[in-house]
Amino acid sequence: MTPHLAVPLVPPPPTLILIAALLLPYGIAYLAHLPRTRLVRIGVYPLSLVCGLWVALAVEHPKLKLDDETAPSVLGVGSVGSSEARGLAAIKAMRIIMWHIGAATRYAFTTLPPVPHPLPRQPPFPRLRSTTAFRALDLLLNEYRHINLASSSPLQPSLRTYRQSLLYHLRCAVFHLLLIDLFSYPFFRVAPNTIGSPFHVGGEYYPIRADIAGALGVPELVVQIGATACLGLVTYHGIGSMWHISAILGIGSGVWVDEEWVELMDRPWMATSLSELWGKRYHQLMRVRGAMDMIQSLKLVGYHETGASTPR
Repeated sequence: MTPHLAVPLVPPPPTLILIAALLLPYGIAYLAHLPRTRLVRIGVYPLSLVCGLWVALAVEHPKLKLDDETAPSVLGVGSVGSSEARGLAAIKAMRIIMWHIGAATRYAFTTLPPVPHPLPRQPPFPRLRSTTAFRALDLLLNEYRHINLASSSPLQPSLRTYRQSLLYHLRCAVFHLLLIDLFSYPFFRVAPNTIGSPFHVGGEYYPIRADIAGALGVPELVVQIGATACLGLVTYHGIGSMWHISAILGIGSGVWVDEEWVELMDRPWMATSLSELWGKRYHQLMRVRGAMDMIQSLKLVGYHETGASTPR
């Protein structure tokens, strides 16, 4: 909802629209693997796009309670205010739109089916991996970076075994989670009842910045620099932990192999530029966004069905 309007931009979409916003892009990706389906894909595409836009515009609906009191916390550190909440809603909306204008747009009009690179090794469940249903899902998850498609570089063989791969990503995930806890501790130390509460009590950071500076006996600028550094580190390690947890689930499922989950955000000291440190690694995570979009849409279905007034 925009600041100067008292009503949402659009009403909450019906359950049928929410389900269609999920299934139609998947249907396009599925049909892209089948011969002589281009006209069907082109016909389905406008409906897919309209459903996606409707859901995206409804993300800010009051049912999601993106307001001062119940706005979602950022990486577990407090809560955000109304302007930040609107920004988060815009990000969610953009992700849902990208779900439709990414793989759905590309493969609605293509005349050639997606051609992945040969895998360096076979996964534990190769028959499931070879099904059209899985290949369509894999295409949506990998579309943002074209991972393992003909337009990308071939996968480099890994020397790790299946068990070693799982242990490696588990160690990395635990390492990142410990650092998240370490760098979020200062917020708990200076504001345990608001933004630093482990129970997500919430609150705004800027109004209490002066109080924190006064309690510590330092200028507000020092507090701002420290908070920015801690949030940056929490964000960096939050992305790293999300990547490695996703890798554990992917490799553990038996349909992805270790080579498809590259070593990401593990040795930041080796970066030669900010792009190498942040940009390349962040955009690798776009392959996980498809799953995040599905979860977001399923949440919307839950709100619509149950009429819940607060996030679950």
